[in-house]
Amino acid sequence: MIILDSYKDNNIAIFGMGVTGIAMAESFVAGGANVFLLDDRDVSLIPDVLKIIAKYPDANIFTKHYTLCNWPEIDVLALSPGIPLFVDAHDVVNIARKNNCRIIGDVELFWEAKKDSAKFICITGTNGKSTTASLIVHILKLSGISVELLGNVGIAVLSANYADIYVLELSSFQLDLLDNACFDISILLNITPDHLDRYDSFQSYCNSKKRILHNQKNLSILNVDDRNCMNIVSTLSDVNIQNKIIFVSPLGNIEADIIIKGDSIVSIKENKILAELLSNNIFPTSLNKLSILAAYCSCIGFTAKNNIVTAISSFKPLEHRMEIVCEYNNILFINDSKATNIESALFALSSLRNIYWIAGGKDKNCNLNLALDGVNFNNVLQCFTIGEMGEVFSNILLSKGVNSVFYENLDKAFAEALKTALLFGEPVTILFSPGFASFDQWQDFNKRGRAFKNLIMELV
Repeated sequence: MIILDSYKDNNIAIFGMGVTGIAMAESFVAGGANVFLLDDRDVSLIPDVLKIIAKYPDANIFTKHYTLCNWPEIDVLALSPGIPLFVDAHDVVNIARKNNCRIIGDVELFWEAKKDSAKFICITGTNGKSTTASLIVHILKLSGISVELLGNVGIAVLSANYADIYVLELSSFQLDLLDNACFDISILLNITPDHLDRYDSFQSYCNSKKRILHNQKNLSILNVDDRNCMNIVSTLSDVNIQNKIIFVSPLGNIEADIIIKGDSIVSIKENKILAELLSNNIFPTSLNKLSILAAYCSCIGFTAKNNIVTAISSFKPLEHRMEIVCEYNNILFINDSKATNIESALFALSSLRNIYWIAGGKDKNCNLNLALDGVNFNNVLQCFTIGEMGEVFSNILLSKGVNSVFYENLDKAFAEALKTALLFGEPVTILFSPGFASFDQWQDFNKRGRAFKNLIMELV
């Protein structure tokens, strides 16, 4: 646990009595702050609420009636990252702004507490964050370095144990709550339309991702192949930030500083091979090549090149991210349930051929016609769509010449995909890469991916 003693005797309102909120409460109480626990749920709906009350007997607790808190006396509002800040901003945010409270998140608090004693490697992007963060941690751990994975994956940041290096995967919601944080290494992988139900425009979403570069005095790593990343670079007013960027390209773009060419990591500037990659278990998509480049550039200042190469070769892909489940009767089954936006699904399609694609889910306010404009679907034999957006998506695909049929649910779509694949007579892939959020039928993408894998396990 991190002790936030710099807030001693401050009045701190913590909104959201979930994992992040309770971790913040523990850290503030340990540091001597006066804590007010707030939530907009009925007290009966808050998990372990009696344990929370027993643990913090001196805390002021307001649930549905958080407006009754004495806001003029509150110094800081500590928010969980899921609370809307912009479009349809939560009432608690508006109240805090009206009362000139500082609004802060757990990542900023953690950085304030640890900035002088540890290194920070922070990763953001619409796609590939978890794989990149996990690969970096894998490399550093095998190199004998004390490291911990935090943020959008791993444990709550303020529950962190001691480490020399903290690797944080940061969502746009977490970045929105940053203020003065300056990381040792900032990685921006890509930006594609996502979470547009939470932002008033795609540009606002880009601005949130850009915050990982704010105040940056150290190394940044950016993907030169991503137009939106490069647009951000063109808006940076601080020349010092621009001069400390390493540009990487999984597609071999010669405008980059470092690329992957074949099985080699190559420096374009120095015109030499930096490292020869061993055979590894990472599925060879451009997105995973990007993770390898970002991890290499992040870790080379902390460990030897041979350690990095060896660790990459032993890295196991994360579940639900281009996960090869099994091969059966010339059918390769791939679970990519983490593809919660259409661009991520397109990444998956680009690395395969003879695909029976299962896609669909909950709308995220994406302009599908624009996202699919100019996409070559020659490698897709048929699409089987499901979920809230399934019928709409199927019709859009049909208009673009893709053979597509809408089914009521995953079970029916899987059964039809399997039957069709078995009749094809050549090696094929059944790819579950939904391209939409899971919340229309599942609690999260993990449960959605396991539902797909369960169907496969019943088969084999």
